[in-house]
Amino acid sequence: MSPIKIDIFNWIPDHVKQQILDGAIEFLSEKAKDLIGEQAGEVLDNLKSDAKFQRQFIEGLQRATERFNREYIQQDEDLVVALIEDEDFWQKKSIREQLLTLIKHPRKWSTESIDKLSLQFDDVLPHRLNRDRVDNAVFFYLKCLAEEIWHLPELQPIYQLQLQRITAEKATEMVSELRGMRIDMQNTMIQLIESVSENPKLLSPSDDVSSSSTNFTLHNLPQPDYVKFVGRESQLLLIRELLKPDNRVWTVVIDGIGGIGKTALALEIAHQYLNRKFAFPEQERFEAIVWTSAKNKMLTADGISPRYQSTQTLQDIYRAISITLEADDIVTKDLKTQHLLIRRLLARRRTLLIIDNLETLEDESVLSFLRDLPAPSKCLVTSRQRIDIAYAIRLVGMTEDDAEIYIRDQATQRNVKLSDNQINLLYRRTGGIPLAISWSIAQIHFGYEVDSVLFKLGNATGDIAQYCFSSSLNAIRRTEAFTILLVISLVPSYSYLNRSKIGQITGLSDSDRDEGLVILERLSLINREKDRFSVLDLVREFTVSEFVSLDGDTGQKLILRLAQVDDIAGAYALEIAKPFMTSETHHELAKQITEILIDEMYKMIQYPDDYYMSMYVNPFEKLATPSAIATLRGIVGGLFQLGWGSSNIEWAEQEALRALCRLGDIDFVILFYAEGLPYTGYLKHEDVVSSLLQYTNIDTVIKTIDSKLQEENSEQVKQGLMDLKQKLATTK
Repeated sequence: MSPIKIDIFNWIPDHVKQQILDGAIEFLSEKAKDLIGEQAGEVLDNLKSDAKFQRQFIEGLQRATERFNREYIQQDEDLVVALIEDEDFWQKKSIREQLLTLIKHPRKWSTESIDKLSLQFDDVLPHRLNRDRVDNAVFFYLKCLAEEIWHLPELQPIYQLQLQRITAEKATEMVSELRGMRIDMQNTMIQLIESVSENPKLLSPSDDVSSSSTNFTLHNLPQPDYVKFVGRESQLLLIRELLKPDNRVWTVVIDGIGGIGKTALALEIAHQYLNRKFAFPEQERFEAIVWTSAKNKMLTADGISPRYQSTQTLQDIYRAISITLEADDIVTKDLKTQHLLIRRLLARRRTLLIIDNLETLEDESVLSFLRDLPAPSKCLVTSRQRIDIAYAIRLVGMTEDDAEIYIRDQATQRNVKLSDNQINLLYRRTGGIPLAISWSIAQIHFGYEVDSVLFKLGNATGDIAQYCFSSSLNAIRRTEAFTILLVISLVPSYSYLNRSKIGQITGLSDSDRDEGLVILERLSLINREKDRFSVLDLVREFTVSEFVSLDGDTGQKLILRLAQVDDIAGAYALEIAKPFMTSETHHELAKQITEILIDEMYKMIQYPDDYYMSMYVNPFEKLATPSAIATLRGIVGGLFQLGWGSSNIEWAEQEALRALCRLGDIDFVILFYAEGLPYTGYLKHEDVVSSLLQYTNIDTVIKTIDSKLQEENSEQVKQGLMDLKQKLATTK
């Protein structure tokens, strides 16, 4: 999305600009009056009429506003537009007061004060119900403004000294290098620096935070794009453990498919170290937190949009570190010197470096830098691809409980009403992928029907699929890794394949199979638990949709080989792939898989266990071929009891009876009842009645019974049909 054009000269009223400028200069002049004398303060007051300073000040306001517009629009476009279009924004008392507070008392820009300040913008967009969104946006803008003012050349030395980020010698050097500054102003500034350094307790006597540098964490963190972080408790605990200084892991990578919540988790842990700093033991705290992002695209309700990629090379990372740690001069050095100085800086100050979307960086020197990261600093990386230099934490879909909380929170924020059933369907359809959930609710908010949104989630050419998977799949299409991914995707979500079965189905050598699995895991397309491999539901849908693009009968052969290795899995695979094949192909495969299932099921006769038998009922129902239906009839009729002499098959018989009712095999079921349940001692008449009542249209059943009564010659069967009709009619 493109930033909004803002005319800073007209948007900020002149009297407000003057008020801000006066406040910035009074920060200097008041300290000069207190520490040096009245005349010193008057000298610095002359900056108010200095044309060069005024021009730099206006340019700073412009840069701050453009930064807010450029960066925050990626997080909350609606709020950026609303604030900029608010003609009374700068008339709000809270805005002016808090900005002047930050300018005159920069120590209030500590993490402990953020919550206090963010509660004081109730007069901004008062009709908005979600005050957190408004407060976060306003506070981010004030931060942009304050930081620009702090970095004006004439003000920067004393601000940096005030915050104890530089020495008095460095501050004096900065003042001496200012060109075009009046000599009396320059001398006064140097005197002020000397006085401040000699009287550190007078740095900011009215500030309500400690002057200890440990109270202030240098950072450039963006605001989170979520209101409340949900779930991932075990991952948060693990990351905190890994980031302890005595843990030998120096780089942690959070990996997973696009949209799984990697960036949100990294931001959450960073803000915990920032906002709850004193909840951590002193040795675990970070003196600085540096955020860099290589993300080059983003997904909104309007579609996939390019995003300005602020980090592209190792030098960009060095720049972010040096600026955040107030060592700006490092970026002026050659790369070799930068490397030495950055390492020295990270060794002296415990810093948490975060690199978001590492996989989009093509600069291989970044990995070399991370391999040699100096203690006690640590690095947290997010990536769609696993890297070999870090402790990896794989993110998968949210648990059902966490996803329900997240769905309800998202729905509340967007004033979307969802039933419990719709929430459950949304979780099942998204597989608990946070981005897919938030995107879906945004679509519903815009007016799309829930069913339409759920359908769009499975669209292989849709925004979700393209954003989350397309780049990874494009990297392996028409390779052995893709064949392996397709085979794993053909297995339903509650099952899995092991390494041996994958090799048998694909026909790959052990080395080729293992290489393909490594590639898929590195790309976050598969998940591994010991020797079990599976995929997320959305990955499955997107991958299987590629079925039609396979050469010749490759797909059909894979399904058939899957059925030969795991007969029941083969039946489910056919159902998964059915939307992406012709009816003729599906019919032929269904016949072949049915025969495989029947052969395997007959082998079960030697294992008198109803569990094994009942496992075949559902696959036969899904296949619904004539042979499959005949086999279900055989199970109901006791065909597989021979020699068992026990009731082990009772459960299977009941399941088969229900399956026939669902398939509409009414003729068989009613005659089976009327003939007195032949060949079975386990099914009862009431089992047939309850199955018909639950799974069929009773009016249709009664009409079928009436038709059979006219055709039937056996009085015993007629009596059975009339008995069934009466029971159905009375319980209908």
